Amino acid sequence: MAKTQGANQIWPFRLIAMTILVSLGGIIFGYGGIGQIGGFLPMPDYVQRFGMTKDELGDTRQGTIVGLLMIGALVGSLIAGPLADIIGRKHSISIWALVYMTGSLVELTSTREWAQIAVGRTVEGFGIGGLSILVPMYQGECSPKDARGVIISMYQLFITLGILLASLVNLGTKHIGGSASWRITIAVGTIWPLILAIGVQFLGESPRWDIRRNRVDRAERMVAKLYQTNEDIRRELDEIYASVQQERSQPKVSVSGIWRERTILRRIFVGVVLQMMQQLTGINYLFYFGTKLFSNMHVGDSYLTAVILGGANFFATLAGLWVTKRFGHRASLILGGVWIGVWLMVRDCYFTVFLWPKWRPSPLFGCVVRLEMFICALCDILTLQMYAFFGQYCIQQLCPLSPSATGTAMVAFSCLAIFGFATTWGPLTWVVCSEIFPTRWKAIGMGVATATNWAFNFLIGFFTTEITDRIHYGLGWVFAGAIICGSCFVWFCVHETAGKSLEAIDKEILDGTRPWNSRKGQ
Repeated sequence: MAKTQGANQIWPFRLIAMTILVSLGGIIFGYGGIGQIGGFLPMPDYVQRFGMTKDELGDTRQGTIVGLLMIGALVGSLIAGPLADIIGRKHSISIWALVYMTGSLVELTSTREWAQIAVGRTVEGFGIGGLSILVPMYQGECSPKDARGVIISMYQLFITLGILLASLVNLGTKHIGGSASWRITIAVGTIWPLILAIGVQFLGESPRWDIRRNRVDRAERMVAKLYQTNEDIRRELDEIYASVQQERSQPKVSVSGIWRERTILRRIFVGVVLQMMQQLTGINYLFYFGTKLFSNMHVGDSYLTAVILGGANFFATLAGLWVTKRFGHRASLILGGVWIGVWLMVRDCYFTVFLWPKWRPSPLFGCVVRLEMFICALCDILTLQMYAFFGQYCIQQLCPLSPSATGTAMVAFSCLAIFGFATTWGPLTWVVCSEIFPTRWKAIGMGVATATNWAFNFLIGFFTTEITDRIHYGLGWVFAGAIICGSCFVWFCVHETAGKSLEAIDKEILDGTRPWNSRKGQ
């Protein structure tokens, strides 16, 4: 037995084991889907083998390599829910973990054909997309109501752990000659799906899925293993039975039923907007392209910078486990969105003042001039240029806003934005989306919402490199505006789900309670 964060709350060992093991799906997402590719893009051997030229990947190919995984994930997320309704949650998790592993092996054996990398990334995406819906679904259906938010947040915590681990492995392999610099990172990434695929078979099936299939004895054994007292077990089973009986009295789930059944379309809309807004924070852009981006800012070792960003993301998500437990989901999402938006605007104001390029020739001083992106602005202020040389001496050397200082400030502002994301929108988007759908609609509802996440993930991965070539950090203003709008959306449309059973959440929505009147459960 182990204590939770709540007062006098005890988690059974099996609940802890289930939480950690199933959350390995998050490591797969963070490690293979986000963390490793950011380190590959600048690696000389990777560029020489798979680039459009020997010296450059090219924006289009770079966006394609990053984006194809999201296309695969979008497809996987749409297929995984209906499949899980047929064969069960835990068997589906094993299948999608092995699908991801297959894609990694395809990528690992690539030599010089970038198409093989593309195929491997797409197959990896199938696996990640399937797991991205099944892991929160399984955790939500198996967890006690007072621990559910923390348990599903562990999925996001493990995503951040995966990003951090990939950054550390890339940091350790970047100086290795040849293809080992990136093959080692991919090979390490095959460990997590293998453990998950085998380990989940030793866990029980979702009790809600079992009861819907009339496997009552097995469901009761599973609940008994995960709950603390006989009173908790009885209450949970009674709520599940009542919910299943209500579902059986209603028409079968179908696409047309989305328009027929009251509240279902609205719930799907809420899930879609939450997942869209999570991506429009722009945080994943920093992890996809951060290593390359910060190398252009002269901040020293850009791989170390990626580790710093990954570390900030991970430790902030740890803090988020307490934040969501203490303040509930609505307040955390609203305030978190404002926090992210403010720091993105501060970062981009800083960029505009000190780093934005001015492409005008100077009539002053007769200086020898060199124009370049991401250089401090003292020369720009004095001479309307980026570099100004008086004889052999560059006045930039006198500037306290040196390239390293300005780059460090940009990293710091990015970390503050990441802190807000990791404590709120990162984990809570998955938590809320796993809670707002009734069990029989969960596969379709979560599938559509998660597919939206991957669709916008793809758009960010594919198009932002070309957009930033034109407007640079001005893209951050778009992200800031979007997430502040997301906070407003939460106020008007998202019910409080913290501390409530799934059945109680469903009843509150059906009863027509206004989101701003919903309160945290006890």
